Amino acid sequence: MQTIKQALRKSSKLLKKAVMEFLMQYRHTPMAVGYSSSELLNKRQLRTRIDTLLPSTVHDAQSLQSKQAVKSQEKMVKKIYTYEIGDPCFALYFGPRQNKHPCWVPAIVVKKRGTRSFHFRMIPKSPVWICHIDQL
Repeated sequence: MQTIKQALRKSSKLLKKAVMEFLMQYRHTPMAVGYSSSELLNKRQLRTRIDTLLPSTVHDAQSLQSKQAVKSQEKMVKKIYTYEIGDPCFALYFGPRQNKHPCWVPAIVVKKRGTRSFHFRMIPKSPVWICHIDQL
């Protein structure tokens, strides 16, 4: 009782408002056990005006997740190229042996094999090769 009397004497607000403000701060303040009275009763900390000003870790995590989701969606959007017969392009050529390092060589699309596969011929002359659109 002494604590509340001292707080009311120091306050310049109306009695009802001063009591409500004091109780809010008193219930929010941790005791000797390490927990506040509201935390022991409700199993959570009360939210005060100061808490609304400071960013919470939950909001920080949510904003970070939303930023990462936007970035991953931007990465997933691939530019889809369409090639027609006779279009010049660069093709990923692996060479006659599979152990060689692949390189990009100039080529011409000879025929569409499907929606994602094409027949191509390297410039100037070579046999016709089949490759996927990711390799053009």
